[in-house]
Amino acid sequence: MSEPAAHPTPASKRDPSAPSSGGGLRAWLARVVGDVFGLDTRSLAVARIGLGVLCVLDVLVRFTDLSFFLTDVGALPRVAVIDELARSEHVSLYMAAGSPLWVGALLTVQALAAAAFAVGFRTRLANLVLWVLVVSLHVRGGILLQSGDVVMRLLLFWSLFLPMGARLSLDHLRSRPTRPAPVQVLGLASAGFMVQLAVVYIFTAYLKSGRVWSNGEAVYYALKIDHFAKQPFADLLLGQPWLLEILTPATWFWEILGPYLLLMPFLRGPVRTFVVSAFVFMHLGFFFGLEIGLFPWICIAAWLALLPGWLWDRLGWRVSDPGLHLLGAPRRPRPSGWRRGAPVLVHNLVAGFFLALVINWNLSTVGGARYAVPALPRAVGHTLRLDQKWNMFAPYPLKDDGWYAMPGQLSDGRWVDLWRGGEPQWATEAERASWPDAERPTPGGLPDGSEQWLSREKPAVVSSMYANQRWRKYMRNLWLKRYKDMRVYYGKAVCRAHNGATRGGDRLRTFEIWYMKEDTGPPSEGERPVVPVRIWTHHCYKTDVPSRTEREP
Repeated sequence: MSEPAAHPTPASKRDPSAPSSGGGLRAWLARVVGDVFGLDTRSLAVARIGLGVLCVLDVLVRFTDLSFFLTDVGALPRVAVIDELARSEHVSLYMAAGSPLWVGALLTVQALAAAAFAVGFRTRLANLVLWVLVVSLHVRGGILLQSGDVVMRLLLFWSLFLPMGARLSLDHLRSRPTRPAPVQVLGLASAGFMVQLAVVYIFTAYLKSGRVWSNGEAVYYALKIDHFAKQPFADLLLGQPWLLEILTPATWFWEILGPYLLLMPFLRGPVRTFVVSAFVFMHLGFFFGLEIGLFPWICIAAWLALLPGWLWDRLGWRVSDPGLHLLGAPRRPRPSGWRRGAPVLVHNLVAGFFLALVINWNLSTVGGARYAVPALPRAVGHTLRLDQKWNMFAPYPLKDDGWYAMPGQLSDGRWVDLWRGGEPQWATEAERASWPDAERPTPGGLPDGSEQWLSREKPAVVSSMYANQRWRKYMRNLWLKRYKDMRVYYGKAVCRAHNGATRGGDRLRTFEIWYMKEDTGPPSEGERPVVPVRIWTHHCYKTDVPSRTEREP
């Protein structure tokens, strides 16, 4: 596989800022620096396509819940975001208006920008528009985000400094054949992209300080989180305890060791190919075992950007110009002197500032006040949404999980299940008789106005109860004490959605949110008894009885 426009560039006309390919220690060190901290434009092209497609998919999912999560008539009105979630430094186009029309228009522009980024049409402009809208969307719905969203946001930022459209792009096809695209680019921005990806794993490993990571039980607890566990693969792994004891330390050690292997000065091509491949297979394992949205695929796309040119050459994708291009250097000849070096200097000063900020920010997550980010850079970081903390399954995976039951009473007295549809799942006589007196719900499991007890029988696949990752993240957060003030907005949105489509006796009068809490014991003990917790009661139109939080988790 080769590219057209193969006009070889004579050595005398190659980028004068690139190091010589001659022999000697100096030339070898230059090649090492280029291979370790530089990025191949073929790899950047593959990563760009992957990230662009994933951004399109993310927008399509957002469209399905547009009104409920992104408008003022849903569960996250702008007043709630301002009061409970956003910071003063945050800026968001999605916060300019709360109507479905405005949000839908922005999502459409975001999808078009993502598509343009994927195909490489006006790549840098598409990258900028996409990044601005992604940052805006993350400010608007911060309670819906997971780590994959943060990785995507940060990679789009670093892509602004890189020639993402140099190959496999409409921009490349439109460029003149007398200006061949560089093969490898080097600068603090290429190093920043690599460091940003590396710190995701290094710092999540440092934050995994819980005992279960040292005694081999962490993967067991991760797979026992029912709202994450993807069946049947999760149960297959849980049936092999010896394998879980191997996977736990292997995951931790690889998250620490793998990124440092990128610095290997010898056998750089084979070693980097091995590192990228290993991380790709690790994320494929995450995908098969856990319901974590686009996170595995976002990370896979990011790692593809680090594939060495050594691999592409051996796969037959050879390019005409093997030169190294310094980021920021002009592609066209310019007069010698400071005007030639100034763009490189400015480019690296800006990228260097953000690289230092990213490193400082991550150190502050493990070192506390000792590495606190100064006020001004911290404000810049929050505004650009460079804030990050990689505490996935850290310091240990959740040891409690559960599922929801939402019995609602209609105007005519009938009961409905607002979460699963149909009638509520009431406990059978046999189930009630099997509960020890100490575990009988008093009043746990007894909705107001009902003589029935809610069943504590676990659904077959808890993770399938959520329409998508946004719902999974939102509902988990709704259970947490930190977000207890968001429950009233959820209640209003549910009442508004139900009663806006019904009349008469079908109107929803009141409903309750129950969380069937289930603690996970150690492998020798397994799951503990389910404890129903009523966390919210909401009255849709009965003004004399206030809605309320029942219990704190």
